[in-house]
Amino acid sequence: MNSNIEMYHITAYTKAKAKEINVEVKPSTRKGKKIDVFRDGKKIDSVGAIGYKDYPTYIATEGKASEDFTTYGIPKIHRVKN
Repeated sequence: MNSNIEMYHITAYTKAKAKEINVEVKPSTRKGKKIDVFRDGKKIDSVGAIGYKDYPTYIATEGKASEDFTTYGIPKIHRVKN
């Protein structure tokens, strides 16, 4: 069994967002990735590095308000200042 499947649980938030854009998400079979994305049964890509938090996990673990993220889900700490 792939260790990624045991390491990462796909949240209901992620599943709902995937449904909105007509894709299916499954635990990744690719080492170091969290999610495999499928459309019409065909794999599109593997996304989400295991070492990084995604939006729903960040909110669940850090308890931060959503304004701590940009539209693209990038924490303030990682934003480039101009």
